[in-house]
Amino acid sequence: MSTELHNKKTVKTLLTIACCISLSLTQFAQSTTQTKQKQAGKLSAADNALVQSSKAAIIGKGISASYFDEHFKVERVINTVGDRRVMWKFSVGEYEVVLDDAVGYYTDDKGQRINLHSIGDMLSNAHDIKSPIPKKRAEQLMTQCLGKYTSGAVVFQSFGTPPRASLLFTASSIPAPLKASKEEERERAARERMREKQEKSKEKSKSKKSRRDTVAEEDEGDDDAPLIYTGIIDLETGACTKGIAQADHPKPVR
Repeated sequence: MSTELHNKKTVKTLLTIACCISLSLTQFAQSTTQTKQKQAGKLSAADNALVQSSKAAIIGKGISASYFDEHFKVERVINTVGDRRVMWKFSVGEYEVVLDDAVGYYTDDKGQRINLHSIGDMLSNAHDIKSPIPKKRAEQLMTQCLGKYTSGAVVFQSFGTPPRASLLFTASSIPAPLKASKEEERERAARERMREKQEKSKEKSKSKKSRRDTVAEEDEGDDDAPLIYTGIIDLETGACTKGIAQADHPKPVR
């Protein structure tokens, strides 16, 4: 009797393990199928709806449907409660750019959910870009504009006034190292000592200074710092826009 009961428990345990293994294999197969479908470009109905909404937002900015189908490919779709986005790979000529369309929504008076696409602001007044200049020519133009520059990046975004979606090559200049002479070093050290002396004098007198004066003093002593310039090459026209790199807004160089 005891042996029979033991055998029943053993069989029951084995059946439970077999069921768990079968369930795990089924879930793995489903997950693998979904991955293969996404890799093959087959999306769920919800994902496809998000992709079509993003596509419509891009075309609505001025890009033709035929141009879109030729030059835009879905790179990735994220469709979760806290994150909805479609990532597109835009290719034209020698250039490839990944565009990220973050999708929000609002509910209208009829209770219908309306999607809001961030890519709308990125590609305002868009058009079909057909013949961008070659990479080598863009690099030559950047050298003429900045001299030595960083590796740079290609972006597709609104640019100019009024804003217009443009394919751009952007980079920053590499400043030449400062080679101060011994005389310059002595002069700089003397100025620094004088400045420290003046600061101590002001602290003793406890004079009140306005914020404007303080900012002006903080800016002193930076005249010797090398300037870093930004360069933006329009890859359709070849025009270069040059500015001085700074924390807030770049100053155009005329």
